[in-house]
Amino acid sequence: MLKLVFFFFTLLSALSHCFVLDSLTALNNQYPVGKNSRIYLVSAGTAEQMLEVQLITMNSKEIRNGTILTTPTAIGSLNPFIPSEDNDQLIVTVPVNLTGWLYITEETDLNVYAMSQNSSTINFQPGTNFFFNLYFPAFGTIPIAKNVVISNSVSLRGYVGVPEENGVKFFDSASISDLTTYDSLQLAMQIFHFKSNGVDVKYEINYGVREGFSTQSSGLLMTRAFPIQYSRLTQVYDVDNRYNDNITLYMVTRFDNTKLYYITIRLSYSDKTPDQVFQMNSTSDTVIQSISPFATIKIDPQGPFAIQYRLQNENPKPTTLAYQTTTQAGNRWGILFLIAVVLTRLREA
Repeated sequence: MLKLVFFFFTLLSALSHCFVLDSLTALNNQYPVGKNSRIYLVSAGTAEQMLEVQLITMNSKEIRNGTILTTPTAIGSLNPFIPSEDNDQLIVTVPVNLTGWLYITEETDLNVYAMSQNSSTINFQPGTNFFFNLYFPAFGTIPIAKNVVISNSVSLRGYVGVPEENGVKFFDSASISDLTTYDSLQLAMQIFHFKSNGVDVKYEINYGVREGFSTQSSGLLMTRAFPIQYSRLTQVYDVDNRYNDNITLYMVTRFDNTKLYYITIRLSYSDKTPDQVFQMNSTSDTVIQSISPFATIKIDPQGPFAIQYRLQNENPKPTTLAYQTTTQAGNRWGILFLIAVVLTRLREA
């Protein structure tokens, strides 16, 4: 059974909204649209449900179904429905209990992505890259950006929410000077976007598992649904500093500045040296710096946070270098042994 849904939209030229479809099935309004409108349907509904979805312009009588609007392009983004006439009205028909968003904008330099479990890897595209995370379990995999490379001449910033709104910033490539590569950016949000002022950027976004710190690492970690959902779960990370090298730590911590709560970050040492403690409140974002032989990072939050970081072992001890060389050699011998076993078994067969 279909429910006819009308969406009312105001101030289209200045502001756009994203709506959860299953919370709007009782409304009885209309969307004024025109030739500058870009209409996106974002949903992880079934193929049968998508066939039942229809977007119709009343004057020009143009029709798009959900299958067309939710099928990704070659680069993974969605194609918008662009009306052919100004001063038109949009009517949307959706099946009962369909989840997702209807997004209408006049932004043109925009790539909209609907991420689901079956999504292919998404690479950077010039302009604003806008993500809807349709798979958002309480635990498990999250969207993660890997192999991130950002030229020093380019700015890449990440914000929560739609591009037209003043969303909370969770990432800024300019925050850590001279850092152009990141191992892993955790993107545990439902709606977020990246803005860039150039094309010399690379990343690969797909679902993956959270990773911790190492003595040579850089990235972004955050609580689930930053900055909305509150987390008081203590997080402890071992940085594998087995030879007590001095590690250079630089962190940019970001919070929900509209609420007051506290967060404590502790650097612990294997030789029982007293912890180095950084206590912050959420009223302003904070930079943390340390050069010390810490072995563990412990984060005690009372609310949401996003932490952009870099760890460097700039002067490793000879024992550390020997350990790294031995480990790499051991890995190579393990691979050669495995190849030998496989070849032997093939000959026997």
